[in-house]
Amino acid sequence: MTEGGLDRETKDFYRLNISARDDGDVARYGYMQLTISITDVNDEPPTFSPSNYMAEIKERADVGTAVIRVEATDGDIGDNAQIVYTIQSDPSGQFVVDDQTGVVRTKTSPLQCNRVCQSAPQCVPYSCLLTVVARDRGLIPLEGRAYITVAVIDENDHDPVIPSILLSLILSQDMQHITEDNGTQATSIGESVVIATTGSKFGKQKVTINVLDLNDNTPRFTTTTLETVVMENWPVGNNIFLAGAVDADSGLNSKLEYTLRSSQDTSGIFGIDQHKGIISLRKPTTQLNRSTVTLTVTVKDSGVPQRTATIDVTVKIQDVNDHTPVFPRNVYSISVLESKQENEIVMKFVATDIDQGRNGELVYTIIRGNENKRFGIFPDGTLYIAHALDRETRDMYSLTIQVRDCGDMPRGSVANVTIYVLDANDNSPEFSNTTYVFSVPENRPAGTYVGKVQAADNDVDQNAELTYSLVDGNTNFSIDYVTGAIYTRRSFDREYVMETSSVEFYSFDALAADGGTPKLRGRSVVKVYVTDVNDNPPVFARALFSTVVSENAAKDYNVIKMTATDADNGANAVLTYAIIAGNSAGKLNSGRTTGS
Repeated sequence: MTEGGLDRETKDFYRLNISARDDGDVARYGYMQLTISITDVNDEPPTFSPSNYMAEIKERADVGTAVIRVEATDGDIGDNAQIVYTIQSDPSGQFVVDDQTGVVRTKTSPLQCNRVCQSAPQCVPYSCLLTVVARDRGLIPLEGRAYITVAVIDENDHDPVIPSILLSLILSQDMQHITEDNGTQATSIGESVVIATTGSKFGKQKVTINVLDLNDNTPRFTTTTLETVVMENWPVGNNIFLAGAVDADSGLNSKLEYTLRSSQDTSGIFGIDQHKGIISLRKPTTQLNRSTVTLTVTVKDSGVPQRTATIDVTVKIQDVNDHTPVFPRNVYSISVLESKQENEIVMKFVATDIDQGRNGELVYTIIRGNENKRFGIFPDGTLYIAHALDRETRDMYSLTIQVRDCGDMPRGSVANVTIYVLDANDNSPEFSNTTYVFSVPENRPAGTYVGKVQAADNDVDQNAELTYSLVDGNTNFSIDYVTGAIYTRRSFDREYVMETSSVEFYSFDALAADGGTPKLRGRSVVKVYVTDVNDNPPVFARALFSTVVSENAAKDYNVIKMTATDADNGANAVLTYAIIAGNSAGKLNSGRTTGS
């Protein structure tokens, strides 16, 4: 980023040595050299040096004769420094300028220019006043002016005239009186011959009659353009407009003086040359609080009574893109619920640029950090949700927002915004198993620990705080609402369970609810098997068995089979048989597992 203003005309490139260092225990460095070239902006108007030229030429010079060469320079480069010359003011219409070389040539012959400085011997009797404009080829052209006085040298191309030397009379323009010649500007209207006789002798003398000028003509402005454009970065002293006027009278009656006034220019930004009518900058235009100013130019002659004329000149201040848009802050931090819908507004950025027009119109873009295009930003700086957020996937985004103006050479700046995605209760608790299988021995007292169910919630904070419960109406088991531990509410008899339900387990649902609003729940099936305890003795089918056997029965002859049952289960119901009394002689033997 730049830390100050750049001026290509002062320095057109910068060479930077950049190093990067890591944070390892033994720091390592990388180096590079960066050359930054400063591109040109058309901020230097063409400048004549000098700005006032004097030239002489014979009145009968050939058409196309070079009079003088003017030259302007421009501190810019490229098209911004290519200069084209034009004649802006040539009341006589007798000259032309080469638009490339600046050479001024004649285009008529003989030359006829106004008479000036008649009463001063050192002045040239005839001269033409020209204004040459040098304009560059920038996108918004800048221009400078030069003023040329071309003195026309009289050639001996008229027959000599012998003037009256004895007597000159001056008649007032209103023809009411006659006065002696006192050197006042006058116009000759004819000659008379005065003859004096005395006797036979006579003498004669020519009398020249001149008409004395009356101030009966009002000054008249010659310009047809009453509007001009001023670039806001033009320097103080730059000429911006020529409000030239002429007066058909002569002498003091045609001597003009210019004044300038404006109710909109209270700071005196503009001034006028009182003798030439050239309006120029007295102060920087940045002190104005408006983009258009109306200036009233008044011209007055020096006659008695004095005559005046006025025109209004509209000056439009053309903005130059010399200000960078800036954010109120460089860093922003905001929080957004993950449940915000697509196209919902997150915030609006408002940067400022004190330029005007297109140079002050701003456009915003996201240039970094917007992976998966989760966010969007409208050109007016409104940041919105472009695609649904999921805190469980990503809970923070770091975006870089850029604002640029719409100037021909846009200027811009950036701000960093950290967006924290806040949890919304959009995830239901999930048990680690869809079905839990536990067991509890029969005959255990109420409050016996059975097992523990466990659920998890991908949300955070209150939305992930879980409480456990069993489906309403469960009279056999209870659950710790915090830990998910399941306990018995009574003692169980496995044989009774089998007898009443034909299965040896209890099945019920456990619930896990989060702390969000509204609450979300998860469900899991719990099966608790009541395991057998050897609490039932074997029972023979009859209390007394009787049979008859022959005395000569062979060994291992099956005398009788006695069967017993046991209400328990598993190993507790596996029976073994033995003769415990009445077989002292050892004549009988019982099958250990069969009861035979």
